[in-house]
Amino acid sequence: MGSESSAQLRDATYSDHTPVILLISHSNTVVACASFLQERLHSRVVSTKTLEEGREQLKSDDFSAVVLDEWDCDLAPGQTEHLLQFLKDAIPVFVDFSITSAERLSRTVKAALSRREREIQLAREYETARLVQELGDDLTALLLLCSIPLELGSAGRTANDVLDDVEKAAARIAGKIDFNRAAKAAHV
Repeated sequence: MGSESSAQLRDATYSDHTPVILLISHSNTVVACASFLQERLHSRVVSTKTLEEGREQLKSDDFSAVVLDEWDCDLAPGQTEHLLQFLKDAIPVFVDFSITSAERLSRTVKAALSRREREIQLAREYETARLVQELGDDLTALLLLCSIPLELGSAGRTANDVLDDVEKAAARIAGKIDFNRAAKAAHV
């Protein structure tokens, strides 16, 4: 398939959520594998023959997965390590193109992309839970602080009205967080 330009990578026939896969191998089968992956995984696929070309692609574009030929990596471990520094969010997949069929490569890449998607989803869920906990603690403190002057009656009428409004707003936010927790629990 050869190296594609950035403009070709952004071909309008693919959605923004289409995985973009980079194949790096000197093997003669890489072109056939690239075509097979593109068709089977409905992905955009870019192939290069060398680790240096692959590194340049990684510098200029974002990829979902980078498939590296184990043979090339074994021959140039220093270049491989240098290339891996440019992966960004791409998941590396190491295969031996000399013994891996296009079908098996397709399954391997699909499994790697699925694992990465699960990892991303778990990270999102963790961060959402952490944020909800953090906001919940802040809202509880806000509600407690608002109720103290109201109970003591030490604030003037205008201040009480303002604090009452703040308390109501905080309670609405807390209600939304509890609603989101309940909705998430129902979907889990």
